[in-house]
Amino acid sequence: MSGQVKRMPYAEVWGDTVDLVHLASSTVIGIVLTLGGYLVGLQVFSAQKGLSEALVKGYALMVGVTGCVASGVIAATLYRPKRVLVEKAEQVDVAEALATLGMRPEEEAAAVESVEAAARDELRELGLFETLSKAGGKGGTQ
Repeated sequence: MSGQVKRMPYAEVWGDTVDLVHLASSTVIGIVLTLGGYLVGLQVFSAQKGLSEALVKGYALMVGVTGCVASGVIAATLYRPKRVLVEKAEQVDVAEALATLGMRPEEEAAAVESVEAAARDELRELGLFETLSKAGGKGGTQ
């Protein structure tokens, strides 16, 4: 083994990371189905008697648009997203954050202790009650 990591041919397109091979094959699928659908529709509807040229082109265009939508479905089925989303919570030093905002942890802890029960419950659900109480040097009492 050479120990080298194989680099995938990814590129950034419109703010998203894409596999260039899959992008190219999806583009070819789209062109073939869209243009093919339009040309087939043009031939089929041209053979119909009683249709004006504008209607023939309009119907052919609808077939081409259907091919375009079908190519999108096919490409999405063949090539699944490559990105991996990872949520990462950062630990924040509450005392430092409060100091940045010009607040003192002791005052905020006292303020949290004095709010109504419903507001305290809401702060607990968000995990802020204990955090602010600890920052003020208290153990999170009610």
